[in-house]
Amino acid sequence: MKRKLIILLTALLVMASALSEVRAASGSASVSVSDSSVVVGNKVTLTIKLSCSDGVGSAMVYIDYNSSYLSNLSVKSSATVNTNKNRILVDPTDAKTVTITATLTAKKIGNTSVHITVEDWYNYDAEYISDKSVTKKIEVIAKSSNNPSAPNLSKDASLASLSLEGLVLESEFESDVHEYTVYAPANTVTLKVNAKASSAKAKIEKTEFALNEGWNRIEVVCVAESGDKKSYVLNVYVEEKPVVYFRDNTLGVVRNLSRIAVPEGFEEKRITVEGEDISVFSKGTMNLVYLADEDGKADFYILDEQKMEIVKRYEPVEIDGGSYQLINSDYQQFRDMDEFFVPYKVYIGETGIDGWKYRNSSLNEYAVIQLMTDEGEVRLYSYDLIEKTLQRYTLPQRESEKSPLAAYLGYSAGAAGILAFIAALILATKKRVSA
Repeated sequence: MKRKLIILLTALLVMASALSEVRAASGSASVSVSDSSVVVGNKVTLTIKLSCSDGVGSAMVYIDYNSSYLSNLSVKSSATVNTNKNRILVDPTDAKTVTITATLTAKKIGNTSVHITVEDWYNYDAEYISDKSVTKKIEVIAKSSNNPSAPNLSKDASLASLSLEGLVLESEFESDVHEYTVYAPANTVTLKVNAKASSAKAKIEKTEFALNEGWNRIEVVCVAESGDKKSYVLNVYVEEKPVVYFRDNTLGVVRNLSRIAVPEGFEEKRITVEGEDISVFSKGTMNLVYLADEDGKADFYILDEQKMEIVKRYEPVEIDGGSYQLINSDYQQFRDMDEFFVPYKVYIGETGIDGWKYRNSSLNEYAVIQLMTDEGEVRLYSYDLIEKTLQRYTLPQRESEKSPLAAYLGYSAGAAGILAFIAALILATKKRVSA
């Protein structure tokens, strides 16, 4: 009986352990402080940012501080929260980022710290996110003896937010990150910044800037009430105008290729066009160039290097495990197809191309199409309309269309046969005479 009881308890423990397993999800928590040094009586602001690509969900945030040095905690949030003293409960939300702003008042000179802990965090899919903790040190300093009439001037020169009109930062804005990269299309001549200071008493020096082609270094300066300044640097690249064009100057070669993703298997080489060196990406006999149209939209295009002409936009389509370029067949070029085929619009996915279908109705599940491989080879293929598979197709040759070499070989074989017959006839005649 005792043995059975032990086995039963062990089984229950195993089941409880299995039920308590929680799938771990990923999320991040960051904390920035408006100023690590604050005058007694002034306020200091902490910005807590919770981020999760699957939705922040819900979490409990604790703000622990020494009440001898800091007091009067007030909280604002971009999401719905419930605050109880130093505990902040974030209500379930599908937002990918939740920002909580906590403000404290400095009350005693000395060094202290604020400790932020995020616990019981479950994303919007109810997946557990591990606990997070961040500590920020703060120095509370005395009022200025040099300027007793204005001892409480705010030194907070940080930005709470920064965005751009018509453009985007390459990375998300954070108050304690002071340098960003921005890419702008050609002909962009002005940058307009929307910036908001963390302190209501701070001001932004300038929000509109002139831009030139290429790289521009822009500084957005926030000035605190005390005169302290913080600069946020924007490295703005304005797309340079092409110097080499194709298709009657409607497609220009993009000069800055630092952000493009080159198709797999293609290697860069340099060629000279109209006296200018440009980048071409090659694989087999296929050559690609990166071009922008008149609206600034850029993409890869196939270049015929012999004719120095653009063939078409590079649009790879996967068929039967291979990568191909769809081609509209020139019916005039393939007049011999008329005997067995009729022109037919063949759909590969949602894209229709000019191909052929058999005149014989028993073969109506098959079509013939023209494709270009990623190595630049153009061929005819038999396409199974049902199975979506490919097989190389070769046009049959008529007797009259055989090459001169094939005709010569045919004539030679015939002549050799005749000569052999005559030789055999002579030999037989000689044997009869000798007999």
